Amino acid sequence: MKLSSSSLAAPTVSAIALRLLVILLIAAAGYGQTDSNSGPPRHSVRGTVVNSVTGTPIARAVVTMSGDAEPATMTDANGAFRFEGIPEGQERVVAERPGFFPVEEGGRLIGVSGDVEGLAIPLAPQAVISGRIASLQNVALEDLPIHLFRRTYNNGRAQWQLAAMSTSDDDGQFRFGGLQPGAYSLSVGPENWRPRAAGSRPHGYTQVFYPNAPDFSSASMISLTAGQQAEANFSLSPEPLFEISGQIAGGPPGLESSIQMTNNAGDSVPVQLSGARSFSTFVPAGTYLLSAAASNETVWLQGSIPVAVAGNMAGIQVTLAPRSSISVNVRSEGNEPSAGRASLSETVRVMLTPPVLGLHGQLWAQPISGQRGRMEIYGAEPGPYSVEITAYGKYVVSATSGSTNLLTDPLVVSNDGQAEPIEIVLATDGGQVTGSVQSSEPVNGATVLLIPDRSTAAQVLSANLSGSGDFQFEQVRPGNYSLLALENGEEVEYQNPEALSRYLSRATQITVASKQQVQASLQLIPAEK
Repeated sequence: MKLSSSSLAAPTVSAIALRLLVILLIAAAGYGQTDSNSGPPRHSVRGTVVNSVTGTPIARAVVTMSGDAEPATMTDANGAFRFEGIPEGQERVVAERPGFFPVEEGGRLIGVSGDVEGLAIPLAPQAVISGRIASLQNVALEDLPIHLFRRTYNNGRAQWQLAAMSTSDDDGQFRFGGLQPGAYSLSVGPENWRPRAAGSRPHGYTQVFYPNAPDFSSASMISLTAGQQAEANFSLSPEPLFEISGQIAGGPPGLESSIQMTNNAGDSVPVQLSGARSFSTFVPAGTYLLSAAASNETVWLQGSIPVAVAGNMAGIQVTLAPRSSISVNVRSEGNEPSAGRASLSETVRVMLTPPVLGLHGQLWAQPISGQRGRMEIYGAEPGPYSVEITAYGKYVVSATSGSTNLLTDPLVVSNDGQAEPIEIVLATDGGQVTGSVQSSEPVNGATVLLIPDRSTAAQVLSANLSGSGDFQFEQVRPGNYSLLALENGEEVEYQNPEALSRYLSRATQITVASKQQVQASLQLIPAEK
């Protein structure tokens, strides 16, 4: 099995072995031996690393502390660890072990003012998804590509990210290990390109999403808990395939070209490129988009054409032309003085994110030299994109593309890579919201949300807490807000009103006026699964 590297991977054995070597060197040097009769008070920290599912202790886990001191140790056969000579203050305790993931992102933040006893650090066992791919006659299908997607959250928006890839073995088997708890989706196929008889009407295996869905939007989600062993089997039926062939036209001679074919869901279909300009593939009936590109140090060309497939098609021509772009125009309300103005790249950043990362990547707006307030976004493939706008020292009054409000609705790029210009208006008369989160324990991974009245159609703002539990929002758009602190808020789809509605009854209501400072004290709210 060929498994690509990804952010899902646990700490490697070699990485942890290096930490163990450091532990031995520290021990040999007599680290942590302090004179209890001099200097500031120092204390001991003792605890246990445990399996978050079974509660059993985990032996030979590497435990480190960060703060004024950075000692490291390894748990004994009972999962116990001990640090001596720890100065007073805040320390972060992190545990690692091959086959496990930390339950608390970034470790456990503790306050040391005396000896700490009975600290329990949980680690979650890795999960696994495995299965078999076979025909309806139960014949194993080998060498079929498999894509694993994981649901992640970015700035309060759920998005699916390509997490790993593999191929089925000669028994049709596949396995993805080292997975964190969460929501996943699987796709199988399309089968890798292979030569076929000219003019034939062969059958083949197209892309299928688990359990037997034609596209990503209708696929079933696989929900994994810590340590779960999930099975996902596929039973595939071959479909009639039609031969699609043609030429890439346009551009200077000798320019190296590429071609891509995608279905309505944005999923790629293998295409064979012969020489520099001819292409061919076999696909089932449906609607597709053929996209070609070519570039060198001075030229960047692209072209696309929609194709409705109901039979064999030859002589298709995809014409290259200078790549299209989406204009972004930024202006400020009122009369902003020219003196001391920051450059556009220091004032605002605009990013487009597709629903599924890995099929298409994130795109950033690029400032146009010599044209203040003008930016361009290049290389947008057809489809919807969420638009994230980050303004520095200002707030976003509005963001539109034609009649679309981009603060609430996605930007839709047409088949030719075009969209109405993005118009962004900023202002500098925002207020300030500061405060603290009250909790009996140190706050780990909490997020403070500033939720505008939905009639303003503005985006929810978020802020992380400082080590002392304080938060701050600068340049807040004047208006009415709900304010709340969520535990593990980075895993909440808080830009979705439906997902957020379950928390609003416990929010603190505030009103922010122009250039006004508002203070608030919040209670930490546990995030719901």
